[in-house]
Amino acid sequence: MASVTEIAKRLNISPASVSRALNGQPGISETTRSRILAEVERLNFVPHGAARSLASTRAENIGFTVYHQPSQLAIDPFYSRILLGVEQEVRQHKFHLLLTALEDDQVARPMQWSLLHGKRVDGLILAGPFIPSRFILAIHAQGTPLVLVDNAVSGAPIDVVLGDDQGGAQAAAQHILGHGHRRVVILSGPTSWITSRERCQGFTAALSEQRITPLATLHADATTYETGYALMGQALSLKPTAVLAINDAMAMGAIDAARQAGLSVPDDLAVTGFDDVESAERFHVPLTTVHIPKQRLGQIAARRLFERIDDRDGPQQRTLVATTLVVRRSCGCEAPA
Repeated sequence: MASVTEIAKRLNISPASVSRALNGQPGISETTRSRILAEVERLNFVPHGAARSLASTRAENIGFTVYHQPSQLAIDPFYSRILLGVEQEVRQHKFHLLLTALEDDQVARPMQWSLLHGKRVDGLILAGPFIPSRFILAIHAQGTPLVLVDNAVSGAPIDVVLGDDQGGAQAAAQHILGHGHRRVVILSGPTSWITSRERCQGFTAALSEQRITPLATLHADATTYETGYALMGQALSLKPTAVLAINDAMAMGAIDAARQAGLSVPDDLAVTGFDDVESAERFHVPLTTVHIPKQRLGQIAARRLFERIDDRDGPQQRTLVATTLVVRRSCGCEAPA
């Protein structure tokens, strides 16, 4: 098994630089840090003291971790349902669930994260695209069984569970095109998020099939009601007849921005969302959206994590969970009876 010294020799750098990268400490460039973490992943390196085989005793704890949402998770319409699925599966295994939220200082120094000290958890579920790849790779490299939900790290042998974002987005766009719309705007989140990329790819694939180019693809640094409202304000000058939003919150913000500008939804503007959160059906214009079985995502992720705890060296698995188009009034249809 590779050591810190061997990794340093391979990269022609000092062992101290390798240690700084593994501990998230300053003093090295981002380029060097990325090279080190890539080599760590390639060699399947585990720092001294991290268990690679099944330990004789277990903490019987599973960690569920999000980034910067400690108080919001209980009411978050997306991740609270995923958490419910995780909780059900964890309870069946007679384990305990530890809910944690990452702060910036913890992300910067992953090897000092207190949750990993003293073997407090047997495995981790990291949820959401907000968690940086650098942090994920550092946690994985030190040997903790790990599953990602609604996120993925390109090229890394880490188990992931995702909704079929691209397929769902393609179905939503095809439905909008079926209404005759050709002037389409896409509202998206950060391009660094896999959900943003996959959903935008699905939208554009459907448009390309009809030789249509979106009037604009607008990105925000978060996918909230407020960012949807703001981006819609920018898009109005383009005079779109349809908006494809990558989540329900942005779609709701877009609808209210359009209404504030004097447009009627769906008469003047069709809007679709994604996720099918509980408020989508109750919104003042019931929202056409793509349903993700969020609770099932959580159950699958927890089940996969228990399998990984028992088999640390098994092949990586990428699980795509099917999505379903839910037709409501915001696209110009009446919801099925």
